[in-house]
Amino acid sequence: MTTYASIADNLEACRQAYANSTNAQKAFTVPLFDEAAQHAERLDATPATRPAPALWGVPIAVKDIFDMHGHRTFNGRQSTRTVEPAESDAAVVSAIRRAGAVIVGRTHQTEMAFSATGYNPHYPQPHSPFGKGLMPGGSSSGSAVAVAEGVATVALGTDTGGSIRVPAAWCGVVGFKPTSGLISLEGVVPLAPSLDTCGFFARNVADCARMLSVCAPHLDTAEGTMKPTPRDVWDSESKSWAIPSPQNLRIACLEGTLTNDMDAPTEASYRAALDAMRGAGMSVEPLELPFFDEIMEAMRVIFYVEGAHSNLAIARDAEELAQVDETVRLRIVDGSAIPATEYVTALRTRARLQTAMSELTANVDAIVLPTVPVAPPDVAKCESDPNAMATAARMSSRNTRLSNVLNVPAISLPCHKVGAELPAGLTVMGRTRGDGALLARATAIERVLLAL
Repeated sequence: MTTYASIADNLEACRQAYANSTNAQKAFTVPLFDEAAQHAERLDATPATRPAPALWGVPIAVKDIFDMHGHRTFNGRQSTRTVEPAESDAAVVSAIRRAGAVIVGRTHQTEMAFSATGYNPHYPQPHSPFGKGLMPGGSSSGSAVAVAEGVATVALGTDTGGSIRVPAAWCGVVGFKPTSGLISLEGVVPLAPSLDTCGFFARNVADCARMLSVCAPHLDTAEGTMKPTPRDVWDSESKSWAIPSPQNLRIACLEGTLTNDMDAPTEASYRAALDAMRGAGMSVEPLELPFFDEIMEAMRVIFYVEGAHSNLAIARDAEELAQVDETVRLRIVDGSAIPATEYVTALRTRARLQTAMSELTANVDAIVLPTVPVAPPDVAKCESDPNAMATAARMSSRNTRLSNVLNVPAISLPCHKVGAELPAGLTVMGRTRGDGALLARATAIERVLLAL
């Protein structure tokens, strides 16, 4: 994290980034710079302690799905129903406040977090910083844009089927989805509870690790919550997994359906990243998933059924449902029609596939794949062409859904070359509850990608 003379100076730099960018302004549904300035002054006036809290003075943006005391949580909606201000902070918001974070605002998202395009017709539409009019990805669109535009150092998001990693890839930042259940979702509007997780956007892996240490402090032990491999080394001084040497990393790169239909810019960036990793000494070998179709079908059923149930009141109110964005509305309607027997079967399939995937990848340290197989599409084209919007919705989260079904941590790293016209993301996946070790391995990969 960049060092400033004072917390107030740091915040002022964020405020200027906000003021100078229309896109940055669209990333926020509620900017909170006046409150943040008062908070920054209080922190600057507080006698320094050693060590300082992990997020002392760090500007953070918060997705509009998290409760914040005194603020209304709209979850990307413009509803006729009255939304009362939250009486308390979500658990994760409380955690970052205790660690000294300065909250700069609440951010744009897709409606009810039920789409990965980043499109929401009810609010001014932010775009990818790589081109005016390009989709930012979602559902945590505003959080990704806020970090990419320099308005926040890190940002909170949620991820159910790719809602952190898709916008991270399309906005050129780092996006981390932890293992589901690792971070409390108290005070977070649910979408699909068995898939939902809280995660983070940042400009580097280290800042994601810092956020994880605050939001899931029980991971901060030598044993963690996973069985380490012989190549994992715990650093007792820094209380974190040591960053491995590239020569000690064994990587599986997923091929087959997950790399089909890639557009030329994304494929070029992805293949160049794999070549760079091999050139650094990493063992990178292809791997195909024999059960990919089963994973996607289980995800579709669980995601749609739980998403429809979380929005049952809307599904049963014709007037409310008519106001919902078409992509989201169709998912609620489809989910409401899926029989309970299919849902139970999908849950059982998911458990079986988690075991199968663990066995298939037992001898590798991490799995990599393209975060999104295509570059961000044009917003105007998607608005005018329902087929283009449907394709964007399908392709944006095709690859990211994998780690939600398997419940493994995953992080998207920018893998395009410096100065590239279009962004691309490389996803690194770990083992369930092996979040700390994954971040250490991702740091080693990040160092290679930064040289592209």
